[in-house]
Amino acid sequence: MNAAAREMGLAAADAETRHRYSDDWEPHQIPLLRSAFSDLRSIAVIAQHRWSWDKIVSLIASRSGTTRAGLGANFDSLLDRVRDAFGAPDHAGEWISIHENHALIARRPA
Repeated sequence: MNAAAREMGLAAADAETRHRYSDDWEPHQIPLLRSAFSDLRSIAVIAQHRWSWDKIVSLIASRSGTTRAGLGANFDSLLDRVRDAFGAPDHAGEWISIHENHALIARRPA
């Protein structure tokens, strides 16, 4: 495990996370650069998104790990914690996030 992983306290992390921070980890671009798809392009789009409480709940409920069916009684507890984090006791208001989405495009060289 490298020094960065130790500093982040990953000693107790799962095996996949420890591997990702190990000295033999390769970023995903490296195998692509060695492959037939070595012509790499990276693009990014910056967007602003307005979130209502209903949109936040819908996003949470749409994720496989946080559905009401998957979490059962813990679903409402999760919503309570999110509501507290957003300071949304009355479900009113709107939150704005600015995010950047990246895409890596790998093509065969011309």
